[in-house]
Amino acid sequence: MTSLEKNKELFEEMFSLHIERIFWESDLKKKFLCHLIKYYKCYIFGGIIVDFIQRRQNYRDVDIVVNDFDEKLTNFIESFKGKKNSFGGYKIEIDRLIIDIWPLEKTWAFKRNNTMDFFLPMLLPSTSFFNATSIIFSLNEEKLFWTEGFIKYLAEKKIDIVFEENPFPELCIIKTIDYIKDNCEISLSLRKYIKSFFNIKSGLLESTQTKHFGYIKYSLNEIKDILQSKEETTKAKKAVKRDLQYTLF
Repeated sequence: MTSLEKNKELFEEMFSLHIERIFWESDLKKKFLCHLIKYYKCYIFGGIIVDFIQRRQNYRDVDIVVNDFDEKLTNFIESFKGKKNSFGGYKIEIDRLIIDIWPLEKTWAFKRNNTMDFFLPMLLPSTSFFNATSIIFSLNEEKLFWTEGFIKYLAEKKIDIVFEENPFPELCIIKTIDYIKDNCEISLSLRKYIKSFFNIKSGLLESTQTKHFGYIKYSLNEIKDILQSKEETTKAKKAVKRDLQYTLF
């Protein structure tokens, strides 16, 4: 059992305080968050939760998904000079904090199954592509919800696929590079996924980074080198494991 499973309530309380510290730094950020919580069901997802659990306090932005996203919320976001992004959500910058906010109905998984809002807290984590991000925090309930795959990631630091259908395979490949750079192992299913899409999407790998991050983190050649090096390392580890089996038996 991981420390998260053993101390769920403590993690929930600590993460809630972490979010408060981020948003309570200024009246504008506080106003924004309080409005969301008061009128909508909203959930934080993405790397900020994982970084907190793994005791890494750095965060690039805050990702929030909102149920029952309506015109009033759109107007409220636009009052903060929020702009639509190319992925169906909105990007806002409030006092140097970047917030990406997504209507539930714009998420890929909801488009595939529009009844999931009845069980949203339990089902939303299972719509993540990666097991490492298959966890959400309900801002209204101040509770964490995750998949078994997330617990496995914490225990093994191995990246796997939870929900394979994804409209942006090129972005999944780029994010896999981030995990490799963080010394994570990559599952067989994820390796097969990358191989099946790499040649098809290679022409988009650099432009997608510019669109998503605002700059190119990894050149195409660097991505190829990192993936090839990881594959060779994985094969070498398997060979060592086989040799040990023969030695032991």
